[in-house]
Amino acid sequence: MLLKEQGYDEFLAEKIRRGQEDVKAGRVFTAEQSRARTQEVIRKKSR
Repeated sequence: MLLKEQGYDEFLAEKIRRGQEDVKAGRVFTAEQSRARTQEVIRKKSR
């Protein structure tokens, strides 16, 4: 049996709701934008 912290379902529902609002408002990155940003961070940290 898995144990869940009390209030986790509400926390998760709120995170999902906010994420859906972000998508509707266009506050998202494409996979390519995310990859490029990750590569840039890696490049800067490897200096």
